[in-house]
Amino acid sequence: MVMQAYNQRQVVNDRIAENFSQYIRGIEEYYNPIENKTVKLPTGYQNIWTNNLGEYILSDNPNFNPNIGSNINWQKIEKK
Repeated sequence: MVMQAYNQRQVVNDRIAENFSQYIRGIEEYYNPIENKTVKLPTGYQNIWTNNLGEYILSDNPNFNPNIGSNINWQKIEKK
């Protein structure tokens, strides 16, 4: 039981350290549905788009849509 409690505390401490590290570096985790993986991108943007080439567009403009006038399919991604 002592070892199980220790391991649980270590998991919590690891999560706290990771969150603090991301805060200090100014990044957040997002889920990229095209690549089916988590990516770390700069914080502070409300709209993030990705395409199948692995490119990202970060924007604060809620009306911006990179699919307009583009022949590449952009998909909006959300915070993890």
